[in-house]
Amino acid sequence: MIIYNCCLFKKVAAFLLFQIFIPACLNVPIHQYVSNIPQTSSTFNSHPVLYVPGNYSKIQEAIENAVEGTIIYVDEGIYYEYLTIKKTVYLIGVVNKTILFNVNGQVSIKIIANNVVVSGFIVNTSLPASDGIYVFRSNCVVVRDNVIVNHRNGIYLRYSSNNLLENNLVMRNDIGIHIYDSTNNTLRSNIMIKNMINIRIWGSPLSHFRHSIDETNKVDGKSVYYLVDQQDRVIAGDVGFVGLVNCSNIVVRDVNIKNNFAGVLLVYTNNCIISNSTFIENERGIYLLSSHKNVISNNVVESNQWSGFSLIASTNNSISSNTIYNNRYGLYFSVGTYISREQTLTSKFNIVESNIIVENIYGLFLDNATCNVFRYNFFENNSLAIYLVYSNTNMFEGNNLRFSKQAAVKIENANGNCFYHNNFVKNNVQVICHSECINMWDNGYPVGGNYWDTNPELVDFYNGAMQDMVGSDGICDKPFIVEESCKNTDNYPLAAPLMSFKLVLDGTLHYINIISNSIVLFFHCDFTYGVLFNLTVKSNLDASNFCKIIIPKRVLNNSYKYELAILVDGANISKVFRLEDEQFMYLYVTFNGSFKMQNILIHVISEFKFESLAPSCYLLLTLTLIFLIKRKILGFLNIKNYSSSRGLKRIVALTLYTLNMSYRAHLSKSVQSRKENNSR
Repeated sequence: MIIYNCCLFKKVAAFLLFQIFIPACLNVPIHQYVSNIPQTSSTFNSHPVLYVPGNYSKIQEAIENAVEGTIIYVDEGIYYEYLTIKKTVYLIGVVNKTILFNVNGQVSIKIIANNVVVSGFIVNTSLPASDGIYVFRSNCVVVRDNVIVNHRNGIYLRYSSNNLLENNLVMRNDIGIHIYDSTNNTLRSNIMIKNMINIRIWGSPLSHFRHSIDETNKVDGKSVYYLVDQQDRVIAGDVGFVGLVNCSNIVVRDVNIKNNFAGVLLVYTNNCIISNSTFIENERGIYLLSSHKNVISNNVVESNQWSGFSLIASTNNSISSNTIYNNRYGLYFSVGTYISREQTLTSKFNIVESNIIVENIYGLFLDNATCNVFRYNFFENNSLAIYLVYSNTNMFEGNNLRFSKQAAVKIENANGNCFYHNNFVKNNVQVICHSECINMWDNGYPVGGNYWDTNPELVDFYNGAMQDMVGSDGICDKPFIVEESCKNTDNYPLAAPLMSFKLVLDGTLHYINIISNSIVLFFHCDFTYGVLFNLTVKSNLDASNFCKIIIPKRVLNNSYKYELAILVDGANISKVFRLEDEQFMYLYVTFNGSFKMQNILIHVISEFKFESLAPSCYLLLTLTLIFLIKRKILGFLNIKNYSSSRGLKRIVALTLYTLNMSYRAHLSKSVQSRKENNSR
């Protein structure tokens, strides 16, 4: 008896809660019974009518005894039951006063018939694993003016089309409104509040995403933007959800979206821009399905249940400069098996660069993804930084892989992937292979391989493709065994970590790579005359210090003849190991350690212009003056200060050296020109 009274108290309390709180605070409109009858039905008087509790005490009894097309009016009150509707009926409650409280069933209202109407109910449950209103393989169903709370799925359409969801309040469910493999449904004026995922739309072919969902639908008070077949629009500001279906040239910027299936859903959508936005606590931060040539940059993608980015059968997208934090998968690339019956579509030719990918379970997961480029990303504190499964011919360049809890790279049945210029530092395990896989761990000579902090042979006395020529080149003399079971070897492991610096020239992004056992604190590039690289480094007192600078030739105007002037702390460096291939110039500079920061100036002159001598001198003097100010020795005007005087002499020496070098190039060019004229 005590237990019964306790349960009765809870039921009464629940009734009072819904009677007072929901109508007053959420302001759901109250309609007349007759307004809930579909306009496509017959006249009101032609429909059979049943009343609950007038004709039947239970709603389910009325449904079972009704004939097709019956209107069932349910009076206000609490009804402790769950419903299954297998015939066309119009189930009409009193809005905000008719409560269906499910205590036994897995689905509160299950609809498996066409042309059904459910309107005016508060649907609650004590079983949060159940669904609220579940429409299964049914069409032309109307769900209107209901309140659905505390379910797994508030309203769930599965394999169902041409249905109307209108003016429903869906709150505190795992998923508010869930549309799965369904087409051409209409959503109007629905309010979704405090669901873990407010709206979820799933499918594979384009038809599964063709729905009419307008801005009258609200997610936590913000409008839903679900665009179909649109182009040339900008979405910004206070937005609850963004879905782009078969769209192009849409810009989404400065939005903050949370608690949805995806912050932004791109389906069969091309040439769009997603930027400067935040996507947190969604199922997936940004989801691309068969979408191509989109640019996604400068976003924060954090704490999403499944992935920060999901790319399914999507190609030629650019993902750059995003912060991807605390997701299950930071980036997830996979195939679109069900998009085309004729072929499996993979995610390929995507470029992922300069992203911060930290504290995910999987930083990057590739499943049947090919020919993608991942460069200059920062992976840290992920369980697995990079995980490859059946994914071939991808390129990994210039990435930092640090503090991986399980492993930096895990490979299963993946071949032909190339890893070079990556830093493997303080990982629990560097590489795990679970099958016979053949991948490349360097890009040949002189490009080199990767830096491994577990390499016991960080020795560099030789250079050359066979590492048999005397002289250091920033590459270790012996290969590094990456993973013995797969027999993968880095033939040219780096002798020190690689640092990368961005350089934008004529609108094109380039990277200047520096391999050094010193710490590069400052990097600057100037194009006033030739190309001048200015580095400030913190050197190592206990070792011979070196910097290997890798310069793209496109930065040097594609000229193949260069003159160099290199200074370390104002002193000319004559011994420089220099290599070139078709794409890069490689400069290897050594210098002694110092207690203070050291300055390295590298002046590359690819073409002589006599009228530019004055700007060259001015540039060198100005930069050196800046350096002297940094070193706090402006007292060089005092000749008694020997070190300052010596620094001044070095400035003059460098200027004269540059003038002489330029003059010699000018003479050589003049002589060659005269020879050509004489030969004519």
